[in-house]
Amino acid sequence: MKQTALSAALLTLSGGSVFAAPERTDFTTTSDPGTTIAIREVIDPAQEIRADPVILIHGARVPGIPSFDLPVAGGSLAADLAARGLAVYIVDLRGYGGSTRPAAMQAPSDTSAPLVRTAAPDR
Repeated sequence: MKQTALSAALLTLSGGSVFAAPERTDFTTTSDPGTTIAIREVIDPAQEIRADPVILIHGARVPGIPSFDLPVAGGSLAADLAARGLAVYIVDLRGYGGSTRPAAMQAPSDTSAPLVRTAAPDR
């Protein structure tokens, strides 16, 4: 037991980690016919799942993975939660990341009308 603790301390001091890296699994599911939703599961195999799963849903402009699972030190809320024994699911809403875009977003930009206009209606 002492040797294991000493090895762990030396590994930590040398910049290594004594914790298992979180496991990431990317998959899709279907919501409407022809519409897929991208999901990433993040779990820590060294932890027993202790509570209900956590679902992380991004806001506007940035998909789920860049919002919650950046591959840099301290940049992954999903990995931090997984290290505490939670199963984490990151969802890309329709039109974001790996999820299907609405038809209006898939058409070539030179042949489709704008999705919205910025001009306010005349009063």
